Amino acid sequence: ITGTFEIGEEVTQTNTDYTMKGEVVKTDLSTSAKKVYISHAGATDGDYHEFTLSAAVTGSNSGATGTPTAIGEDLQDGAMNSDFDNIGDALLDFSESNPFGDPQ
Repeated sequence: ITGTFEIGEEVTQTNTDYTMKGEVVKTDLSTSAKKVYISHAGATDGDYHEFTLSAAVTGSNSGATGTPTAIGEDLQDGAMNSDFDNIGDALLDFSESNPFGDPQ
């Protein structure tokens, strides 16, 4: 990694037919692994793609660059799933026959 990615900045990775974009939500540059966590990722062509290991990622504000050596998911050890369970239980009442409304 060259430079320091900033929390909240948009990062881009230009590929042949599309560009990946995402938002930096966390960095861990203290170890040799140097991890940058990205959320709200998507491709400019509207199709599903992942960041690749063959092109550099560039920060829009910081100008930091780095080419990924590994790509993975960090779902916060299942905490996110339990959050959705708790929130979902409060939003939807499954005791109703149709929680989204009765057809007219």
